[in-house]
Amino acid sequence: MASGSEWDEVRRTAQRLEAQVEAKLSQFEERSNASTKGGGGGDLESASLLLDDELDALETGTDSLLRELGRINDKMGRCIEEGGGQRHRLQRHTDVLQDLSQRFRRMTQSHREQRDRADLLGSVKRDIQDYKDVGGAEAAMRERRAVENSLKGIDATIGQAQATQAELQRQRDSLGGIGGRLLGAAHQIPMLGMLVAKIQSKKSRNSNVLGITIGVCVSFLLFYAMT
Repeated sequence: MASGSEWDEVRRTAQRLEAQVEAKLSQFEERSNASTKGGGGGDLESASLLLDDELDALETGTDSLLRELGRINDKMGRCIEEGGGQRHRLQRHTDVLQDLSQRFRRMTQSHREQRDRADLLGSVKRDIQDYKDVGGAEAAMRERRAVENSLKGIDATIGQAQATQAELQRQRDSLGGIGGRLLGAAHQIPMLGMLVAKIQSKKSRNSNVLGITIGVCVSFLLFYAMT
């Protein structure tokens, strides 16, 4: 059994600790609400990490105060004097401690669940962004290969056209030599001159048709490669 002055001193300590715990819980709730409103990326992620550090410190400090308050309540129990209302006031402090402890457990549990959900959501967002980045790079690579293949096809077609043109030029030169000789003979044989004129007309028409066909093919390939 202790004196009334010791009881009063211990009770004032309990009241001071209760006020400190109440202030810590209010701060914890405020910081917890702020941390759940943060988005993802850049400065917001850094701010969220700072809030988590503050919440961890508040959680540790509040838990320490609650333990100290429990020890003070036990000490008050040993200071109770027979008679008077000390036992009733001790019960009130015990109820306050229980209420503060329950609030603290609910708030810390809620914050952990919110942080786990935020971490999971952030992880999913990062996975989606990584998938988009990889998919975009693969699409660009496929497009590049398609363009390269189209250019190779165009080069091959142009090469074939050039070879055909060279062959036609060779044939033209050969036919030109023959035509010159035939023209020389045509002055002497009128019917032969008419035959040579028809051959030259047909050769010119075939050359024009072949040239137009090659031009259309090259233009189509160029248009396909550009689109």
